[in-house]
Amino acid sequence: MLNKLVFFKKILISPLSISIIFFLVLQFPIFNYGFNYRDEGYLLNNAQRISNGEIPYVDFSLAITPGAFYIQALAFKIFGNYVVTDRILYILCVIFVLVLSSKLFKFPKHLNYVYFLSLALIYTGMGAFASYNMYGVVFVMVSLFLFKKLKENIKTCFYAFLIGLVNFLTLTTKQTYGFIFFFSFLFLIIFFTRHRYLFRNTL
Repeated sequence: MLNKLVFFKKILISPLSISIIFFLVLQFPIFNYGFNYRDEGYLLNNAQRISNGEIPYVDFSLAITPGAFYIQALAFKIFGNYVVTDRILYILCVIFVLVLSSKLFKFPKHLNYVYFLSLALIYTGMGAFASYNMYGVVFVMVSLFLFKKLKENIKTCFYAFLIGLVNFLTLTTKQTYGFIFFFSFLFLIIFFTRHRYLFRNTL
């Protein structure tokens, strides 16, 4: 019993838990305050049109890739056409990014608290309102996590395949992230893993 209490105490005072609580404490007071006509309005309007059966680039113009709008349209189909759905998705995305960050970046104990609290504060500043960019951030973080797994499991190319798949999802939600990280991960896979011989062996 004592070991369980120590374990739960360790989890509760961890940098990850503290940062999530800090983010929620900052986010909830402004969670339902006002409406952002720029990013949030753009996200909701295009998602609503897709939910109504319209097709991007055919029935209405878009200057970016439509993945984020399809994700929001799916949320509309499941939960109904409510503004609050995109804000809940944003909060879940930030928590997921914080969790992945805890797996990817390790600092000395006190710097860990500073890093995670700063990250939580940044994402609160970015979005009392939802942003279509957040899905791209999530997919980039997933790709980084998969690259870490690839380095740890050098005998399989499965993680390289998953990185490519997730990078495609990144491209569909935020085209600039997709292009940048496609070449970044290609460089990392070739030069920073033993898979740098992959192309040579298959030619």
